[in-house]
Amino acid sequence: MKPNRLVFLLRHDFKVVRRVKWRIAEIVYFPLTTIVIWGFYARGAPEGALPAALAVLAVNVLWNFAAVAQSTTNLQILEDIWSGSLRQVLLTGVTPGEYATARIVFAMALALPVGGVMLAVSLPFGLTVHGMYAEAALCVLATAVSSAALALLVAGGVFTLGKEYGFLAWTLMQIFVLFSAPFHEPEVFPSALEVVSRFMPFTDAFAIARRIAAGLAVGRGMVLRAFAVGALYMAAGVPLYLAAFARARRTGLLAKL
Repeated sequence: MKPNRLVFLLRHDFKVVRRVKWRIAEIVYFPLTTIVIWGFYARGAPEGALPAALAVLAVNVLWNFAAVAQSTTNLQILEDIWSGSLRQVLLTGVTPGEYATARIVFAMALALPVGGVMLAVSLPFGLTVHGMYAEAALCVLATAVSSAALALLVAGGVFTLGKEYGFLAWTLMQIFVLFSAPFHEPEVFPSALEVVSRFMPFTDAFAIARRIAAGLAVGRGMVLRAFAVGALYMAAGVPLYLAAFARARRTGLLAKL
């Protein structure tokens, strides 16, 4: 993996975002307004319901961070496909691994500041990490790993099925969040769905966020599970993406995208 190629791709991504104005609104406007909406909900909640309202606010910060990280990666790939620049980029000798890595790094370079701003906006509404900075940082890191893994799975799906399935870039995250029990424990689900929830990429991260917002201790096992599940998704996402890319190149689909 050559650093100069990664720099080339990152510069290309920043130029694309500056050119496509609606992407700026998607990356910044919607997450921030969502946090403000839930922030006012938390501020207006009765005293007895305040801990639950702050937990909802904390999960929304993490949820929006994950969504920006995953969707930005995939939408950059789709923008290359839609504009026809994908073939030009690949003609420079960029490898599939370099291409995906640059997209993920770029997405994180945007998602992390946006996540920081969302947290800052949440503070006047009463959200705090109660001094658990290490736990909060590990929670964000585990979420970033899972988001990157989902982005690779979506990219693999697009390279396998075609650009008509680009809608996965902004729809798949919602399904995974739904079954990751964002605002409740997995036990609330029916027994079969509870098992599914245990293997969702954000279940433990959301649980950690809720506990931090409530000022409750976070067990080491919960953090390890969050990273372990994220690593499993990454272990599935990397080979799927590489195999789908190789197949698309072999069958000629890549040239038709």
